Amino acid sequence: MGHNIMSFQTSAGGGGGGAWEELLNEEFTNSAGSTTSSFSVKKFLRIQIIGYDYVKGEGGDGDNPNMMVTFNDEVYSDSNTSYSYDVLFGSDARTSQNAIYLFSAGGTDVATNSEIFTSMDVSNLDSEVHLTTFQFALINGTASSDDTTSNDGGATWEDTTNITKVRFQLTDNRGTMDMHIVVLGHD
Repeated sequence: MGHNIMSFQTSAGGGGGGAWEELLNEEFTNSAGSTTSSFSVKKFLRIQIIGYDYVKGEGGDGDNPNMMVTFNDEVYSDSNTSYSYDVLFGSDARTSQNAIYLFSAGGTDVATNSEIFTSMDVSNLDSEVHLTTFQFALINGTASSDDTTSNDGGATWEDTTNITKVRFQLTDNRGTMDMHIVVLGHD
């Protein structure tokens, strides 16, 4: 795969539990949704996802996918409604949702070969509600005239199980992309 996420260099920290540690570094090819392998439990997580080489899907809305994240073994189509999030310039008013929707295309056509980048900081404290802030960017197509969409947001969810897997998901039948997921952890 043609993209690399820079390795995160660690060194002994000046207090507060040490340095960030790379817990996971995985790539997926032509995926509409993938769950990472398990990684070690840390109190704080930094998750980076790069998606590239988007290919339109066969569904009725094959060119306007929603891009979502869930954790552990949950997928967006599960009946869970534990996620609550708010996106800058638009809000779900902290209603119960089945995933964190980083980008909802709605009527936006996503061009072939589009790329995305997501960065999330997540609390992963024992027996505590999870909190995250995130940034998301869609580079729509490869032409210099193609648009770029970005979202900033925050989310919380009631599940107090420690996060040990990340799942990135596109809406069913709305395309695939290659994905590179890196998870860093810190105590």
